[in-house]
Amino acid sequence: MDISAIRRANLLRLAATYPTKTAFAQAAGIDISLLYKILHGQKNMGNALAKRAESTLNLTSGSISTLDYVQNVHKNGTITPDQQDPQRALMELLAVSALSREDARLLLHLALRLKLDDSCTAP
Repeated sequence: MDISAIRRANLLRLAATYPTKTAFAQAAGIDISLLYKILHGQKNMGNALAKRAESTLNLTSGSISTLDYVQNVHKNGTITPDQQDPQRALMELLAVSALSREDARLLLHLALRLKLDDSCTAP
């Protein structure tokens, strides 16, 4: 995973703790249109912007660029290691990954199959 994807994933996790992406952008000191471009992979988050956002959000220096730093952000804003939430982790990964149409179709097929298998084995 490259630095841009790590920063994008961490921004998504942090943004999830705010009621809207606009509220997060304001809190982080990032222009909302730039935030959307970063989150959708149209632009990369540079070092200066990452440092400014970390400072504004009172995060440890380098945390937005660290793969293991923001694994699970809770509604109250506390940051802890991932708590075995594979569904959320998958959704976050998909939010920052560019899938081909065929890959997306196959992943949807697999997810639907797993859901059907799970409902068949439920007590």
